[in-house]
Amino acid sequence: MPSPLALALMQQQPNTAPPQVSITPTDVAQIYKNSQDAALAAYKAQLDQGNTMWGDLTKLGAAGISAAGAPLVGALLPVAAPALSRATSNGK
Repeated sequence: MPSPLALALMQQQPNTAPPQVSITPTDVAQIYKNSQDAALAAYKAQLDQGNTMWGDLTKLGAAGISAAGAPLVGALLPVAAPALSRATSNGK
């Protein structure tokens, strides 16, 4: 009489190869590129916001200087007052 192990092995199904699984690799370079692009876009937005603020302040300062500059220069430097008044009246 055969052993119980031999009987179990005889009743076992034949081995089949496991199914092939296809796994696509992770594109790590694209992940880093996306992160870098997002950081660059945030930096540019912050830079544009700062440039807008400083540009507005510069325009405001230029308007103040052109409005109050001639009388102030005339009071501090009486020699330059005639030349400055001619330059501002000519639109320069």
